[in-house]
Amino acid sequence: MSHRHKKSHRPPRRRPFQRRRSPPGTAPGTIVVAPDARPSVLSLFAYNGERCVEAQPQSVDEIRQFLDKYPTTWVNVDGLGDQKVIEELGRLFQLHPLALEDVVNTHQRPKLQQNPGTLFIIM
Repeated sequence: MSHRHKKSHRPPRRRPFQRRRSPPGTAPGTIVVAPDARPSVLSLFAYNGERCVEAQPQSVDEIRQFLDKYPTTWVNVDGLGDQKVIEELGRLFQLHPLALEDVVNTHQRPKLQQNPGTLFIIM
């Protein structure tokens, strides 16, 4: 008795095409914001052993005061339309330019990177 494998009539699955925002030849680490990206909105959670604070900072400079007072600070950015905000956050948290490029290239897979003193998460 011979066993034949049935061939699937379904075509192989393909990942949806994602257009890269940076043109060919762009230097690595260059931040190119999508023209249709939503404006950046910041939110923050900071806590220590005694207190937890939630805030909606209007600028990256407002985040500094929480970093001085609270050992744990979570900064969330909704919308990637403001290149200046992304670059300022990169300077504040000493993020590598390639990490910032990963942030604005939303076709990247989710990522977790542990650096000394920080946990960098892209979701």
